[in-house]
Amino acid sequence: MNKATRRSLALAFTFVLAIAVSLVAPARTALAEIASGTSGTCTWVIDDDGTLTISPAEGEDEGTLGSWTKITQSPWAMQYATKIKKVVVKEKVYVAETGKYLFSGLSYCESMDLSGLDTSKATNLSNMFSNCSSLTSLDISNFDTSNVTDMSSMFSSCQKLPTITFGEKFDTSKVTTMSVMFNDCQGLTSLDVSKFDTSQVTNMASMFNNCKSLTSLDVSGFDTSSVTTMNSMFQKCSSLASLDVSGFDTSKVTSMNLLFSECKALPSIDVSAWDTSAVTSMRYTFAYCEALTTLDLTNWDVSKVNRTNSNWTYGLIYMFLNSSNLTTIYSTSDWKLSDEESKFIFTGATSLVGGAGTKYDADNVSVAYAHPDGGTDNPGYFSAKPYTVKFDANADDATGSMDDQDFVYGTAQNLTKSAFSRSGYTFTGWNTAADGSGTSYADEAEVKNLTSVAKGEVTLYAQWDAKPTYTVAFDANDGTGSMDSQGFTVGESQALTSNAFTREGYTFKGWNTAADGSGTSYADGATVTDLTTEDGATVTLYAQWDAIVYTITYDPNGGNWDGDTASRSFDYTYGTAISIYEQPTRDGYTFVEWRGSSYQPGDSYTVVEDHTFTAIWEKDAVVKPKSTTKARAKVLPQTGDPYGNEPVALLAAGAALLAAGGTAVAVDRRRQR
Repeated sequence: MNKATRRSLALAFTFVLAIAVSLVAPARTALAEIASGTSGTCTWVIDDDGTLTISPAEGEDEGTLGSWTKITQSPWAMQYATKIKKVVVKEKVYVAETGKYLFSGLSYCESMDLSGLDTSKATNLSNMFSNCSSLTSLDISNFDTSNVTDMSSMFSSCQKLPTITFGEKFDTSKVTTMSVMFNDCQGLTSLDVSKFDTSQVTNMASMFNNCKSLTSLDVSGFDTSSVTTMNSMFQKCSSLASLDVSGFDTSKVTSMNLLFSECKALPSIDVSAWDTSAVTSMRYTFAYCEALTTLDLTNWDVSKVNRTNSNWTYGLIYMFLNSSNLTTIYSTSDWKLSDEESKFIFTGATSLVGGAGTKYDADNVSVAYAHPDGGTDNPGYFSAKPYTVKFDANADDATGSMDDQDFVYGTAQNLTKSAFSRSGYTFTGWNTAADGSGTSYADEAEVKNLTSVAKGEVTLYAQWDAKPTYTVAFDANDGTGSMDSQGFTVGESQALTSNAFTREGYTFKGWNTAADGSGTSYADGATVTDLTTEDGATVTLYAQWDAIVYTITYDPNGGNWDGDTASRSFDYTYGTAISIYEQPTRDGYTFVEWRGSSYQPGDSYTVVEDHTFTAIWEKDAVVKPKSTTKARAKVLPQTGDPYGNEPVALLAAGAALLAAGGTAVAVDRRRQR
């Protein structure tokens, strides 16, 4: 038999043997039970791999777990805690009215499958997972907690949990106590409690105590209006770099011991608006807050804090203990009520400096220094809180400027008078919002505490009301030309547009609100205010005219009126229709006309300018009788010359005629003009 054949036979034998063994060997159970039992209408089994399985009782579709009030009553925690590494809950397993201590003390359990667990009937889940110190994950997204009122210590000392997964049905609206809820969850690096409804919660003591791996925590939406106890709420949250508690309502809180103690990484804590009027104990409240540099306690009322002589029951003892970088505490109150109070409030706050420069002194750390620093005469460690008010004109077309104004919180002061102006608008005051939707203040109002933020800035925006406007229209009132209407604002002075109208024979003398001049008069270009106060109205100003006065002069030109030889002048306004004046008389002459142009007395004449009328005369003709003496040449008047001049030509002709013995005849020839 060759090698190949022997190898094949060996393999075949091995295969057959294996089959035979498998047929005759007894069947082994999958896992052996360590323990089992019942709880309520459920059964539970712990197998030898450390899995605790909880199911409805055999033959039942659902089951409800039993309940207990202390951990020693747990059917598995006390005897088998070291054996249980995993928990599995089957479908339709209900938590009873109380789920208190349900999985508490399972300190070796690393994971839980709770997808089948129904918590909708439960009202108390306190300590449900407390001391599950080896859990590395926890998904309770299926939990319905709408009826739960107590969640105290629910996850306390789950030291290895990095996070907890909550679902939409994790309803905390009826919960009244959350004390120690996440206490000592040292491994938590993230925790979303932002949707928690805390409106009914009265106790938050140690809620996040020693959550030392959390770097952030959003509790800004917490309603703390019912809370009375906050002792150690954030104590030892030593990695928290930010924490917004500014909106907390602390009006009912009576105890704040160790509230922020050992929050060593927090650079700031805004508690400036907190109402501490009911607080009786503040021991160690800010102790070991080593990154804290400033605290604003301006609004804090410590009047009800316990003032017993014993240091250990004294309500302010070690309040700022070893907060070594704390330099400024803002407060305007004096916390000292007696000379026998604690000597240990500021111990270790070595960087403290009061508002007037008083520096920390290890020998002076008592409540006697818990007041605003008064310098060497009255040293203290508190500082008055300053803030600044800025003024905004709130309009691009506004003019003027205003300096910032310094205020001290707690002290009333009048606002600086507005120096802004705006054409067409009335300043109505200030508002904290540009659109006027904020808080309003009158000009120069006395104000106090416009912000609670130390060194904060408040901007006040000028508020403007548009003034009523009206229109001035200009009427030429028989003149010519054009002028645009002019816009005016009620309450503001403005010069009228210069007149652009003209009227022949007239001078412009101003404006009047009535065409006939019976109203109110205004000079050309006058500065006017409030011709009306009616918004949108139109005021018409009518041009007023003075007719030009012209002088009509009558020159008698050698004549006279009853012996008066002076010219006579008469003044008439432009356009006056007159009758030409009566003619003068002149011995030896006949009045011909008024020259300039040609007018006779009584003729109609319209005055349009200064004018002089000159009397025109014709000398009366003289006829001489014949003489027996030697004929002489007789001088005849020039009939065409009203002034009686004797032209040389006529003289020569007369002389020739006389020489011939003829008779000289004067011819009466009147020039017609």
